[in-house]
Amino acid sequence: MRIGDVLHFSPRFRFSDLDIEDNQKLVEALRDRLFGFYLEPASRLLKTADAFAAGLLCCSAIDFVALCSGEGHPEAWLRKNIPDFADDEALAGRFWKSFRDGLVHEARVKAFGQFSLDFPTLLNIVGPALVVNPQLLLGAIREAFTSYLEHLDEARSARLVKRLRRYFQAEIAAAKE
Repeated sequence: MRIGDVLHFSPRFRFSDLDIEDNQKLVEALRDRLFGFYLEPASRLLKTADAFAAGLLCCSAIDFVALCSGEGHPEAWLRKNIPDFADDEALAGRFWKSFRDGLVHEARVKAFGQFSLDFPTLLNIVGPALVVNPQLLLGAIREAFTSYLEHLDEARSARLVKRLRRYFQAEIAAAKE
């Protein structure tokens, strides 16, 4: 995100602040990016009942976390990290294709998919529709990502930092010039 003449990696960290050799700072910046650009804005949207926009940010957050964590396709990340998808390949695939792919590629949720704050559970089947409560999805993403960071051992941290370097090294280098 650009603020004035400065490109920011996250709300607190400018690209020029980052050092690709400082693993701890990169992980801290990643946390700030996910919470500051995705999860906290989604939370603010939910306070005004903007379920659709919050759901879109949740899908983007899942995409980003799955990419950075290296846990494979986001559908696999969902099955492994969000209990409501608990190894249900068909349900994770349905959600991903209808919600994320529909939103990103067609600006709509496909195949009767719906966001709603009216259900007490994350995933609900109502006739042909899959109805997702974005408030509960947001909480599940937050919990899964926090757990991921808390359980980073040296090897997983090194793999994460390697991916962050690959994805953002050019911006970090350019910001230092």
